[in-house]
Amino acid sequence: MSGLQVNRGLELSALGEPMDGLRLLGGITFMDVELAKTQGGLHDGKSVTGVPKKR
Repeated sequence: MSGLQVNRGLELSALGEPMDGLRLLGGITFMDVELAKTQGGLHDGKSVTGVPKKR
């Protein structure tokens, strides 16, 4: 299958030290991945397999 994989998303991360000696790091990623310009438009707008919406 040929075409384009269009990736749009948002990644948020936070880092902090709530108390001396304890550092916390966290994050979340939101992804919207879809196919475009596929052969004959057969798969245009469909999600890509194996890519999570949230992580």
